[in-house]
Amino acid sequence: MDRLIFNSGGIYHLYQLESHFRHRGGRHYHLADTDECLELLRVTAHSPDRVIQRHFQAFLEQLDPTLIDALRQEGVDWEQAAKDAGETGFNSLS
Repeated sequence: MDRLIFNSGGIYHLYQLESHFRHRGGRHYHLADTDECLELLRVTAHSPDRVIQRHFQAFLEQLDPTLIDALRQEGVDWEQAAKDAGETGFNSLS
């Protein structure tokens, strides 16, 4: 994927996700870099931390179906992570 384009709400929640992930022991991701942004989303999709999950879900709720499909094609698999973790608070965004 060449570039991810999010609305202002998506950008806000993405920055919140990165900040909380970093402060809870994760590494810093440069969100202007598409590859690093995708890596952050792949990692946080599988986080057992409820705060990270809440921020991840808030980010997903800002996305239109086209972006959701594009993220799935790039390997961001939050549905499998939710199934693996049991009750996580993820909503189905199909």
